[in-house]
Amino acid sequence: MAAHNGRPEFQFMVKTGMGDFRPADRKLIRSHVMKGKNVGKTRALGSRRYRELVDSRENILLSSVNIDVSDHNGTHGSTSSSRSISDNLPHSEKQTDIEVPKLNPIPIGSAASTLCLAEPLKPEMIKVVLQLSSIAKQLLFSMEKCIFFDRRAENWVAPLAVDSAFLHAKVFTSLYYYNMVLPRTPSQDSKHILYHYHKTVTLLRERLLFDGDEIRLSNNTVSIILSLASQAFRTGELKVALHHMQGLRKIINLRGDLRTFKSNAKLAVEILRCDLGMVVHSGFNSVLLHDATLWDNYRTYPKLGVFLDERNLNRSSGSRLFLDSFAATRGIELDSQLALAWGAMSDFCCVINLAAETQQRINVETFLHSLASVMYNLLDMHFEASSWNETVRLGLLSFSCSVFLPWSHLRTPLPDLHSILKTHFANIMAGMEPLSPKLLVWLSMSIAVTLSREPNSDWVYGLVRDVISLCEIKSWGQMREILVSLMWIEIVHDEAGKSIFDTCAGCSSTKFSR
Repeated sequence: MAAHNGRPEFQFMVKTGMGDFRPADRKLIRSHVMKGKNVGKTRALGSRRYRELVDSRENILLSSVNIDVSDHNGTHGSTSSSRSISDNLPHSEKQTDIEVPKLNPIPIGSAASTLCLAEPLKPEMIKVVLQLSSIAKQLLFSMEKCIFFDRRAENWVAPLAVDSAFLHAKVFTSLYYYNMVLPRTPSQDSKHILYHYHKTVTLLRERLLFDGDEIRLSNNTVSIILSLASQAFRTGELKVALHHMQGLRKIINLRGDLRTFKSNAKLAVEILRCDLGMVVHSGFNSVLLHDATLWDNYRTYPKLGVFLDERNLNRSSGSRLFLDSFAATRGIELDSQLALAWGAMSDFCCVINLAAETQQRINVETFLHSLASVMYNLLDMHFEASSWNETVRLGLLSFSCSVFLPWSHLRTPLPDLHSILKTHFANIMAGMEPLSPKLLVWLSMSIAVTLSREPNSDWVYGLVRDVISLCEIKSWGQMREILVSLMWIEIVHDEAGKSIFDTCAGCSSTKFSR
């Protein structure tokens, strides 16, 4: 045995036929035989060692990007030690149908050079993508610290290395955000947005025409089309957005239903939110609502009571009891489906409040089920325009938008919902329908936290001022106590609610006007 620097270069073994090799000898033989066998090969995306590699690369990449998240209504990151609010979170299925080819890393500066990209890009372009990726949860989910996002690196970062269309889609959507939504941020010219948009459309068209179903129906393809639909929706090209959403519905039907997105539930959430956003924005019929293969899965509400402690169970039960007793004392027939929606939303609020208080998290599937069941059921209900049930439905729909579609900071107004609420509550304040002061406080603030930042929202502040005066509300604490007793998510609504109250409380009551 020769040695170099104290380590053996060669090792000889003598086999006499007596006994077997020792475990250490067998391991050495296997190691020697396999030398060079795996050079150039890649691991499947779902394998444990590959996921660990991607996670470590993502951490290096995102840590190399300096972000000031204070401008985005949230704090970067979340507590890594947070526990799930459920002890038996469903485990995502492993995705093993994508392999990452061996590519030379494209240098994009410092630690970020560890990422292999599907196409060469300028460093500043991929930096924008990574910047937006690091704050996307805070931008899109007002309660992001209470939601457990599984497989984020695998679903949103790894495809940048293998899918050119996915890469260009993320570049143009990220550039749009920094150019149009945050114009104060130094960024690239709009011509770069147009270039990457056309690249995305061209590559997607080629994929749909020439590739097999495995790639045409993949999560990556769905994500690309969703990016195009969302972009068209936010830029006001509603017919284009509708066309993309109809294409998504066909792909989902070919796959089976939304349950096939189990490995990427966040993608399913964004599909539903885009569909719902178009409905409340423009009054379009939902592309997905009346599709039986999609709708039947979410018609029933999730059973969230199992997650609640005694205090929050009592709070949710009290909210239900208030609605029932108010209807009974006024001789009003409360619609049973509306009562179920009220109870489900009350449960969800209590679950999120408990999660925030105890630093726990719900899984994305629970968020998805609550979003779909509450909002689609509310949209599918139809009452007489002047009825008490319609008043509660509109208030609950507005409140749900503030929870599930918190897009005011993305400059995405909801003009159709805005118009309907303004007309309806002008009639309410004119005395068309007698309401409980407690319910009136909640309804006015549910509208205000959703619409107060939209154009032409002076009437919203007028409504809140009138309610404060009518109900003799003396302080934010008094108002907040009423709101929490019915339905309220502190981490989502407290800041906006207090700001609205402070703005209105110092002003004299002004008659609500159309």
